[in-house]
Amino acid sequence: YTNWASGEPSTSSYDGVYMASDGLWYDYHKTWTLYGLTEWTDPLGRSSAGPGSLAQYLLDVTISDPVPPVVTSVSRLPDGGTTSQLISTFEATFSEALDPSTVNTPLYNYVIDSGHMYALSPTTMNWNDARAYAQSFGGELVTIDDATEDAFLRSTFGSAHFWTGLNDTVTEGTWEWADGSTSTYRNWGSTYNDGNYDAVYRHSNGFWYANPPSSGFRAMVEVSSLTGDTDNDGTPNEVDSHPEDPLNGWDLREAGVDGLFDTADDDVYDLRLASTYSAGTTVSLRVYDGPLHEGDFRLTVTPSITDVVGNPLDGDGNGTGGDAYTQFFTVDLEDGFVYEGRDNDSLANATPLSLVEDPAGRGLFVTDQRGLGSIDPTYDGDWWRFEGQAGDRVAISADTPNSGLRTWVGMYNSSGGNLTANASSGPDNDGFISDYSLTSTGNYYVFVQRQGGSSVGEYQLRIEKTQGIGLESDADYNNDSFSGADPVTLTEAGNQRTGAIA
Repeated sequence: YTNWASGEPSTSSYDGVYMASDGLWYDYHKTWTLYGLTEWTDPLGRSSAGPGSLAQYLLDVTISDPVPPVVTSVSRLPDGGTTSQLISTFEATFSEALDPSTVNTPLYNYVIDSGHMYALSPTTMNWNDARAYAQSFGGELVTIDDATEDAFLRSTFGSAHFWTGLNDTVTEGTWEWADGSTSTYRNWGSTYNDGNYDAVYRHSNGFWYANPPSSGFRAMVEVSSLTGDTDNDGTPNEVDSHPEDPLNGWDLREAGVDGLFDTADDDVYDLRLASTYSAGTTVSLRVYDGPLHEGDFRLTVTPSITDVVGNPLDGDGNGTGGDAYTQFFTVDLEDGFVYEGRDNDSLANATPLSLVEDPAGRGLFVTDQRGLGSIDPTYDGDWWRFEGQAGDRVAISADTPNSGLRTWVGMYNSSGGNLTANASSGPDNDGFISDYSLTSTGNYYVFVQRQGGSSVGEYQLRIEKTQGIGLESDADYNNDSFSGADPVTLTEAGNQRTGAIA
């Protein structure tokens, strides 16, 4: 039997034959390298199936993994040591992957008011995904019923842009709430729907605007009917990933005045995931009401956290799971600063800064201690407060001499209205508000956040103001040249004219 290709065998003096991919035979050099196909003859003449009838069998496979997970390291928290850093985030690394359902803490920025829970998503998403996200907690995108609720959301969640439930996806121009509510309250911006868009978000300036549903904003969830708090830990079941564990897998506390842990004066910090854990060995955590202030601390990871086959945490590393991991450390911050307050991410919780006249009687007021804050994680933002009088001229700078952070600075009145802002006019392209004139007497607020593309890090906030004298205008170093010189106003007194500028 042969199966030669057309023209084969050839007239050349080839000594070998190969079968090509088309199934036909060709002759060629025996020195050519190809796969070899081997044939054996069974000495008993059996077929490949063997004698007798075919049979079925059941294969049982058992995989045994008795090794429990252990904590191998915790970043930024010196085990048994002291740190002077402002810490708002850190990472815990484990010896193996964990079961995500046991790891994920209450990730959500939530509050409870008048029986309703409001939760702000940690990340941005389109409107349809935001609505699905809200429904996953048994709620809906928020319905804002009146100016009081609107003001509450602003004072609680600060300047975040977020999706609301208001939309006109069914009929253009007919605005409806996602939960079917009939509330007619609106707080439109002046150009709220120039593009005839279908979904409404609340801007950081407090006004509402329509945008394409494909845009990305954070979701404001509203749950109007809560199911309770099974473990009495203060976290509603709707956002409690450990409804039977009051520590929710993690616990971070400061010892309090008595220096002892697990006593009545312990200061328990709100520790949550900085991002959802799904796989891998590293878990990112955020101190939601941070940064950590001075004191002695203890981090606890409970054995309710397991690996993917259910082995509970081996906290003491002795090979047997079921015990908690603990780590002790101390925070000792540098003197000479006013540190950002815990949970100062809303106007209502702004950290106060005091200004003193220096030198006395000359009209220049400066912060007696600079504010020191940390933008971490990237979506963090800090509020500060100072007092001003009508006619004061103000300069505000958020400097970053020791980090890769680049700051954005905004100034607001007590109603939360934005007065001015800057992202790059200061040293190292940091935010710098220069020579702004106040129009009324009262409290003023400063918001500091990260410029897009820069890293997280610490910043120093300084505020200067003048009363009755001038203040240099030095945004982008514009008075560093003859043409940009600031004018000095002179006042005539007798045979002299005098003026002052700071």
